[in-house]
Amino acid sequence: MDCQNWSNVKIPYAILDRASLEGTDFSNANLDHVRFYQTCLTKVNFTNASMNGIYFGEYANLEGHSDLVLGIQFSPDKTKVASYSCDTTIRIWDTTSSNQLCVLKGHSDGIRGVRFSHDGSKIVSCSRDKTIRIWDALSGQQIQVLEGHEYTVTAAQFSLDCSKIVSSSLDNTIRIWDVSSGIQVKLLEGHSDSVNTVQFSPDYSKIVSCSEDGGIRIWDASSGTQLQLLEGHVDHVVGVYFTLNGLNIISYSKDKTIRIWDVASGEQIQILEGHTENINGIQFSPDGSKVLSYSDDNTLRLWDLLSGKQLQVLEGHMNR
Repeated sequence: MDCQNWSNVKIPYAILDRASLEGTDFSNANLDHVRFYQTCLTKVNFTNASMNGIYFGEYANLEGHSDLVLGIQFSPDKTKVASYSCDTTIRIWDTTSSNQLCVLKGHSDGIRGVRFSHDGSKIVSCSRDKTIRIWDALSGQQIQVLEGHEYTVTAAQFSLDCSKIVSSSLDNTIRIWDVSSGIQVKLLEGHSDSVNTVQFSPDYSKIVSCSEDGGIRIWDASSGTQLQLLEGHVDHVVGVYFTLNGLNIISYSKDKTIRIWDVASGEQIQILEGHTENINGIQFSPDGSKVLSYSDDNTLRLWDLLSGKQLQVLEGHMNR
């Protein structure tokens, strides 16, 4: 992203790790809480930029995994970070000291995701070994193994009170589990292909899922009943999220579009077009009014969720 004009851009909380931003003009930009870990910032212009809480440091060198690290997840209070790897382990680290606190062993194949419970006391992990595992976040002890999925488990999340877990899988299903007993209590069927992810709504009353079948489904979290089928994407839906107020859903797909949906009616409200390659992820602004998307087309795009208008295109090369 060399020599870009980003003057007046508003991207608070954006993650610009490892980007090449040499000569970029950030004058009068809102860069509050933006992360510039291991970022090239030679000859960058920050004149009159708002830079509250900005961080220019480097990631701590957390060594311990013996294979590729697939991702990390911070605890709700940000005092711990969980890393997961192709080496089939999860490791918990202290974010202040960078010390390894414990190693979670039990999965027999690559781990697909890790989430902390709302209170930070437990961790749920899902894996290619078809299992979901619940762990004590302090001791690292395994509490439960949830078995029932027939293929890779792609996502898992605790309910607010930590009594239930929702999971999705390449077996085309979504399952709801009782945490204390480890028993499956609901089987949600409807997708005709792999389910890529699943998420509770902010009030935990609904569940949203997306699939390789191109569909997005909204479910009642208590009964498991399907409430809405959202159709419009013309290729695999890679990710889906509730907006912060829970009234809308935002999805992104291999069809290179981002779409906004009304939860109550299931109607498509906006289609955000501009990316020319696969979209890899999105990030909400703190107030939920904007979304930042990033893509294999080597751009970041900032969108207004109310109007669907593209506000900014940040072009160049991003090291990944």
